[in-house]
Amino acid sequence: MIPAPAAGDAELLYGDVCVVTGGTDGIGKAIARGLARRGGELVIIGRDSSKGELCKRELESSTGARVTYLRGELSDRRDIDALVVKISRRWPALRFLVHSAGILAGRKAVPTIKQILIDHSFDRLLSRRGSRT
Repeated sequence: MIPAPAAGDAELLYGDVCVVTGGTDGIGKAIARGLARRGGELVIIGRDSSKGELCKRELESSTGARVTYLRGELSDRRDIDALVVKISRRWPALRFLVHSAGILAGRKAVPTIKQILIDHSFDRLLSRRGSRT
């Protein structure tokens, strides 16, 4: 059971489903923690299963939120499509999407056709529900 956030918290998300790509480390994990503290139900996506399961347990124990980890390689179109299908079936009321996963070439982040495809796939999923990215 997700604990109800304290009265007066800004932007309460109690019960809202929040997907965070790259949510298992760094900025993505910090964002996920913040959403969980505001009452959101989290879906974190990352490519490393052991790191993802560890992060899931850490977030659940530190925030009391319901957290689901989904393994996905966002540089792989098949993984993107599979994630979109899985998310849309399991969470028809998805409200928030935070893209925090990075696609890197060397040391410099570069926009790629794959990133454009990621955005397009998740935008289709969100547009059906009046959700926010």
